Amino acid sequence: MNESKETALQTQQEVSVFKEKAKEKKAISRLRGGISSAVVSLLKLSRHRDPWVRLRACEDILNHYWKIQEWQEFEGRLKTIERIIFERKTFK
Repeated sequence: MNESKETALQTQQEVSVFKEKAKEKKAISRLRGGISSAVVSLLKLSRHRDPWVRLRACEDILNHYWKIQEWQEFEGRLKTIERIIFERKTFK
């Protein structure tokens, strides 16, 4: 294959990758909007007149909060482990 065809193929692949990343970003943005809407809905339901609906909404809110806390704790521990491994490799 000559150089111009290789360059064209590489450019085409780069454009394809760029388009895929743009689609992913758009999907993530839409998901964030959906999450915001879901949170607003749960908060509204937590003030519903039916006690059962309020209970379920509050349970969901608390469960999501605890999951976030667990993930943040896990992320902190993972960062510590990664830092220790990096330091061991650096100072060997």
